[in-house]
Amino acid sequence: MIRELLGREELPKMDTRKKESKPLVSDRKAGYIDYRSAQKEMREIVVVKGNIDHLFIISGCEKDR
Repeated sequence: MIRELLGREELPKMDTRKKESKPLVSDRKAGYIDYRSAQKEMREIVVVKGNIDHLFIISGCEKDR
């Protein structure tokens, strides 16, 4: 069935597939590192914003919405 879909071509060897996917895997891992650092920074910003909003409410300086 798979060979019919491929037009009776030979399936690629596993070693070839691993060599082709190696750069993609390393790019994906590097992307995850960037994503995690951006996510951590975003969480810190949300916490700081929440703290500032809380201080404004306590001091009675609520901003007009």
